[in-house]
Amino acid sequence: MRTIQGVTSGMDPDEDVWADLLDGDADCFGVIWDRHRDRVFRNLCSAGVAAVDAEDMTAMAFLELWRRRDVVRFVDGSLLPWLLVTAQNVHRNAARSRRRHRAFL
Repeated sequence: MRTIQGVTSGMDPDEDVWADLLDGDADCFGVIWDRHRDRVFRNLCSAGVAAVDAEDMTAMAFLELWRRRDVVRFVDGSLLPWLLVTAQNVHRNAARSRRRHRAFL
């Protein structure tokens, strides 16, 4: 990762930042978080998710990103498409869980 006095330049594609993360630079996950969290959050809100739930689902999407860090897919060097799809899957899973819980009660 290109840095200027220890600070990420912000110019590196996600693929390069992710490679550095996999090589042991834990700060790189924060770089990815800072780049994409707002877009993931806004995408969930635009799908009708309440802001409080969207915050949790955004965190869950990034947790899934970490959990599946060895098999994530990049689109044109970016993790954003993978994160958006994952966030929508998290949303669908939560909705399904709520429906099942209501049906059970």
